Amino acid sequence: MSGARVVLAWMLGLVLAVAVVALEVAVVLSTTVLNPAFVTSELAGVELHPLIAERARESFPPELALFADTVDEVAPDLESWAHEQLPAVVQAATSYLRGEQDFRVVVSMEQPKRVLGAHIEELLRNAEAAEMLGIPPARVEAIVAFVLHQLDNLVPDVLVIDETFLDAQTLGVLRQARSYVSYLELSLKVLPIVCILSVLLIAALCSWRLKLAARYAGASLCVAGIAVLAVAGLAPVYLPRAIPGAIPAQLVAFVPGFVADCCRPLFAYATATLAAGAVVLLAVLWREGRGRTGG
Repeated sequence: MSGARVVLAWMLGLVLAVAVVALEVAVVLSTTVLNPAFVTSELAGVELHPLIAERARESFPPELALFADTVDEVAPDLESWAHEQLPAVVQAATSYLRGEQDFRVVVSMEQPKRVLGAHIEELLRNAEAAEMLGIPPARVEAIVAFVLHQLDNLVPDVLVIDETFLDAQTLGVLRQARSYVSYLELSLKVLPIVCILSVLLIAALCSWRLKLAARYAGASLCVAGIAVLAVAGLAPVYLPRAIPGAIPAQLVAFVPGFVADCCRPLFAYATATLAAGAVVLLAVLWREGRGRTGG
């Protein structure tokens, strides 16, 4: 091979290595971060009721502001309800990020209304609490009925969470993430083609001498495997440091473990890629050794 062909072959080998690394990272992101079942299972151990309490306090009806502190008492009782609603929210977010539909999820509010109503009723029927609130004993029943009626009117049976429900910062992050995911989806289609074309062009530069082409391809796979190992090892260390400062405290503690679990498949892909490259190179060396021995 001429010097120019050797340079071009190594350049294509580098392109192949980069494409393999990018493809494996894209596949892992698609099967973890963009997999609703994976994300839901990862969130199964996260306490969601503090997030519920915070959001409920922000949107508590002014007419019932007197009972806003009750939200903190009620929230732990809604932990199981929150995890029941979680799959629908995660599915809606994933579909939105993939560009399949607008962000919209309908959450049943019947259980929160029932639990909150029971706590408020218990509070109003408590003699000491009623006295502190200045409610005459004879008026307790009427007040209870009035407050529960107001609660039923003010808190909807279903809550529609869509783009109008989200604050500007959250919506901006989602839209930016959606654009990144569109590039990711495109890369899953383009990168396999790039890998195949790189191998074919390397073979063409080697005048279709497969043993020579295998050297470049094998070396590229070894480089790609080492690079993916580096990504899998470094990502869990550095990515959690890049999370937005506004993320809730419960999710800040959750992120490092989530990133580590997402990166775990990369070790398997890296090992397989490195092994494949090593096998190709060893096969070439073995064939060359046999050729020299036979000669």
